[in-house]
Amino acid sequence: MRRWAMHSWLCLLGLMLSGVAGATVPLLPQPRQISVFDGLPSNRVNAIAEDRRGYLWIATRDGLARYDGVGFRVWRTGEGLRDDFVWSVHVDAADRVWIGTSKAGLAMLDGDRDRFTWHDRATWPEMASDDIWSIASTPDGAVWFGTSHGGLHRLSADGRMHRYGHDPADPRSLPSDGVSHLVVDPRDGTLWVGTKGGVARWTGDGFERLPIERLGTAMVDGMTIDAAGSLWMGIHGAGMVRHADGRIEQLPWIDPLLGDRALSMMLEDSRGARWLDTRSGMAWVHDGRVDDVPLYSTTSRGMVRPAWSSAYEDQEGGLWFASADAGLWHLPANWRNFTVLQRRIGDAGSPANAFVYGAAPSSAGSGRGLWLVGSGGVLDHLDPESGAVEHRLSAACGALFITGVIEARDGGVWLGCQDQLVRFEPASGRVRRWLADGSADAAPPGAYLPAGRTP
Repeated sequence: MRRWAMHSWLCLLGLMLSGVAGATVPLLPQPRQISVFDGLPSNRVNAIAEDRRGYLWIATRDGLARYDGVGFRVWRTGEGLRDDFVWSVHVDAADRVWIGTSKAGLAMLDGDRDRFTWHDRATWPEMASDDIWSIASTPDGAVWFGTSHGGLHRLSADGRMHRYGHDPADPRSLPSDGVSHLVVDPRDGTLWVGTKGGVARWTGDGFERLPIERLGTAMVDGMTIDAAGSLWMGIHGAGMVRHADGRIEQLPWIDPLLGDRALSMMLEDSRGARWLDTRSGMAWVHDGRVDDVPLYSTTSRGMVRPAWSSAYEDQEGGLWFASADAGLWHLPANWRNFTVLQRRIGDAGSPANAFVYGAAPSSAGSGRGLWLVGSGGVLDHLDPESGAVEHRLSAACGALFITGVIEARDGGVWLGCQDQLVRFEPASGRVRRWLADGSADAAPPGAYLPAGRTP
């Protein structure tokens, strides 16, 4: 993708802990939600694709969106679409954008992004449905698209179209006329087809089905393929994998929060990490372990469990997760360079200050921690070894923000607020205050800022 603009996140503290000696805080991916409040046309996102120039194309239930890292351009019926409900989007090798709609058929936006070309039942008698659920292209230049009840169609490079349907009497026919997912093996261009009646691969003259008895159920909720050729399937409440050698088995990973098996493997990124759909939301597999991925919604102001529809890694290594009910979620390519501590309402383990105005080295605990102060009026202590945050002193200056903090040689912690100084002794919990009230022992008036800062 293009270099994504830095966003100012309310309720977020980002710390690069390499400056703290020996910091080994575990990596904690925290995807950022992008919603209608950011310009997305709908929080119901169905699919994602990327073109050569790094633009992200987003299929939503209220139009087609193009994201440049800063803002959105949206196509609806007033901008050339014939239907605002967009099920699927795909960019082919010629950099053409293919769009599958709910009622108007298949559209192609040319390389100049000026004109839509439409394929529908009114103009193409070969088509059996205008409800386009899935799109993919194969190395021979053909574009394949699956429909809700009209089977699978192949639009060849020379413009001819052929339809493939389900025939109960032919085991090499399509398993079902409802085609929800299409993926192409990056190694050899094999097309895999996920339907309401199971999974099959195109052999060139028919469809070779995976045994239903091995899959458990026939309904396919998700499908992706990794670099080794393993096909990962979400099979309506369970996760299955068909390895390149033909073995079929359940997903080996367990939801770290609920203890259930993962529902599907959504994405294997370029660094080998795998991102899972779980009953608790999301997890990732890395370094031989499975960890939960916290999902804090800024629109809901709390933790959410999105219904995932697709996932994608962009050209720069950024990760995108589309949901059918909670918008788009993004991890930038450099997310591993930072440990992010985010204020979460109702989570006592998160920082108490939405905005951090001051930080100072701490000798408490391991002696490698940080004192943090800010807009919540709370003195927090951060342990960089574990990432744990402890709230040591609440309402240190009453209802005022804390604007400065420093630890003295004797271990006492000094806090600065407007017209007020506070000394806190971590060992005993003793607190002493000086006010700018004109008394003999009064604090100087004004705001107290960290050293080197001016109002």
